[in-house]
Amino acid sequence: MNHLTFQYKNHRGVVATRQVRDAILMYDRAPAYGYQPGWFIDAYCIDRDARRRFALANIQIHEVPLEDESATTLIARLRPLNLERTT
Repeated sequence: MNHLTFQYKNHRGVVATRQVRDAILMYDRAPAYGYQPGWFIDAYCIDRDARRRFALANIQIHEVPLEDESATTLIARLRPLNLERTT
């Protein structure tokens, strides 16, 4: 199972190592906890045993172990969003 490991600074300024899986990249116009609108990773947090959102601006990736050689970047490891518009 592929997962991402990164350092994350939360809204209180506390830095912790997080491991996540099933990550998608998304833009949130009205995030909670005092965050500004912006890009987030929505993923299942293995450490917290729950789905969480992580502000991309607060993520520090030092090393990402790659198990699949075709996925060479962080973005390649995120599942694509369905961007179809409903009007």
